[in-house]
Amino acid sequence: MRAIGLNIARWRAPDQLKLMKELGVTPSFFNAHVYYWGDRHRDIFLGPQRRGADQPAGHGFSGRPAFTLHNDTPVTPVDPLLARMAAVNRLTLGGKVLGPEERISVEQALRAVTLDAAWQNFEENAKGSIEVGKLADFVVLAENPLTARPERIKDIKVVETVIGGQRTWAGQ
Repeated sequence: MRAIGLNIARWRAPDQLKLMKELGVTPSFFNAHVYYWGDRHRDIFLGPQRRGADQPAGHGFSGRPAFTLHNDTPVTPVDPLLARMAAVNRLTLGGKVLGPEERISVEQALRAVTLDAAWQNFEENAKGSIEVGKLADFVVLAENPLTARPERIKDIKVVETVIGGQRTWAGQ
C-alpha cells in the first residue's frame, strides 16, 4: 500500500524514518533547500549537526517505499538538475558539504524524479520510464549525468524537450 508523499524537512530521530518505512509513507525531499539555504540554517538557526540531517534522502531509503525529490518555487528557482546535484553532493551555495551521510547516488537521484515519482503519484503505468504505451515525456541532455563529475550535474545543458512524443523545444 502506498501512502501520500510528505515533504521531509528535519527529522529529530531515526525512529521517525523507520516508522515512515513501516507505514509505507513515501517521502519527498527538497534538496535544493540544502544548496540555497544550508549555509544560513547551519550558521544562524540550527547548527551543523541538526542542519546536516535536513532532507535526509541518504538515510536508509533503499527499496520501497521509494522517495522522490522536488523543487519548491518560489523558495528556490525551479532547476531540476541543480536539485539533483544538491541531493548527490550535499553542497551548499557556499561550497560546503552539509550532512555528507545523506548523499545519494546519481542513479538514486534520477530514479527519484522518474520511476519513483511516477510510482508515488500512481502513474507508473503511464510515466516514469520510456516504454511502448507510456507517455513520451523526457529531455535530451548534452552530457550523461551518470558519467559527468557529480558536482557538474547542475551545469549540464538541456538539448531538447519531448512531451507526448512530440519535440516541444530544441536548444540553440
